Amino acid sequence: MGELIFKDFKDAVQKQFDTMKNGPLFVVEVEKNYLWDIYINSFPEGYNKMFRERLEYDCQSCKTFIRACGHMVKIVDNEMVSIWDIDIEGPYKIVADALSKAVKKRPIRNVFRYFQQNAGTNSNMQMLEDGNTIKWEHFFVKLPAQYVQSGDDVNVTYSNCRTQKKLFCRAMNEITLE
Repeated sequence: MGELIFKDFKDAVQKQFDTMKNGPLFVVEVEKNYLWDIYINSFPEGYNKMFRERLEYDCQSCKTFIRACGHMVKIVDNEMVSIWDIDIEGPYKIVADALSKAVKKRPIRNVFRYFQQNAGTNSNMQMLEDGNTIKWEHFFVKLPAQYVQSGDDVNVTYSNCRTQKKLFCRAMNEITLE
């Protein structure tokens, strides 16, 4: 295989999402920029160089995706599986492994829902001053309808799930076998 490009990383994440999307998905408890900071700082030295005024992988589209889906997990055989559990080599493996490890250390917070059908931006074109263009690839998944709700509905779903969990835990603690 030739040198890996970002599209390989993006495609591996998409493939992993495709294996996870059937059945319930959850999110783990993370602060807003926790995973983004891990992503940016996990690239080995020399792989996230300055490109004009920012690091090469410092991308708002990818940041939006990581905030929306980076903390997504599925439970398979009583084990957490993350969207970062991908088959890839090189520096992207180091980044994916760091993100997976970080996600799996955190407790599950709620079910996964998002307010748009698309999480992230597939790609975009940039026109350079000389008239040439660059195609930029970004993390992106198209979400099945079961995971898409309006912003207000997402909050209601989250609230209902938290209430169900509290009731279940209370019942387990207060109801005796007798």
